[in-house]
Amino acid sequence: MRGVLPHFCDARLLIGGKTVPASKSTPDGYVGAIPGIIEEALYTVRAGQPLFIAGGFGGAAAVLAHELGIGAGIPVSEASLAAVRAVPAYRDAVEEIASGFDPALTGLDAADLERLATTQRASELAGLIVRGLSAGATNAGGTDA
Repeated sequence: MRGVLPHFCDARLLIGGKTVPASKSTPDGYVGAIPGIIEEALYTVRAGQPLFIAGGFGGAAAVLAHELGIGAGIPVSEASLAAVRAVPAYRDAVEEIASGFDPALTGLDAADLERLATTQRASELAGLIVRGLSAGATNAGGTDA
């Protein structure tokens, strides 16, 4: 299902998400090869669509923002970072996202991307998403002759 979502969406917003795999010690961890949030990001980047990452709410989105270098101020636990490094499919997915992520598609400048990645205020998050989507629609629409 996550693989076909880009056909029905124009952009993706990542918030939260599980960071460690399910096990006896962490039964509420993610199930599958990689966290669902990371999988959604991967399909979004592969589709060449805007990827908005709200890492300020923690979880896999925070890990991804940190790994992409746009969430320097986000506190990410060592356990979450270790989980990325310990699972080859997880690490490979994050590396592919990092190589394919195009910040320009978001319509936001570097300062706004950093704010998006670190804010914990829903109103600020909404404003940044609207700004980015509006800028992207303007850029995609071209100019009137």
